[in-house]
Amino acid sequence: GRRILLSLLKKGVPYEVLYLDFIQKSLIEVGRLWEMGELPIWKEHYISEISLENMALIKRRTSKDEDESRPILTLAPGSEQHRIGLKMISDLLEARGQNVIYLGNQLPTENIIQAIEDTKPYAIVLSVTIPLHIDSSKLLIGVLKQRFGTKCPTIIIGGRAFAQMENVAMETGADKYCQTIDEIMSVLKRI
Repeated sequence: GRRILLSLLKKGVPYEVLYLDFIQKSLIEVGRLWEMGELPIWKEHYISEISLENMALIKRRTSKDEDESRPILTLAPGSEQHRIGLKMISDLLEARGQNVIYLGNQLPTENIIQAIEDTKPYAIVLSVTIPLHIDSSKLLIGVLKQRFGTKCPTIIIGGRAFAQMENVAMETGADKYCQTIDEIMSVLKRI
């Protein structure tokens, strides 16, 4: 798999194509197989780690200089374990010139508040993969909106957990719901 990836990179296949058409689609299939009981958890974890390694390889080969502009925080709320989609979005936002601070997952709310106070982001991107964690996102958004009031960064939410939900932004309290990197970029341009 890695030789194919390196070959595609050498041929100039765009970063986003590798992420979205190869890595993302394979992870969706892995998740489907796991849900159906056709793939053991250890293989799902192994494939996830290989995907993260491949993403790091792609990023190293396409990295840009540090950006000093106002940042965006990206994180998965509560005890959400799934972070690869969030990492993909973070890397793609960086590739499009955004200053991204990737916080990952399982960060206590007090630390998220401190990160906002210290870095003063203009937006926060939350990713939720498992519907069980939607309530965690609602709680976090409520705390942030109460704590920062009108100075709260724009909160963008997305992830596979919302596939069956209508009015996601209204239901969660987020400012915007986005399903793709293009939708996120469109929102960011309007802030």
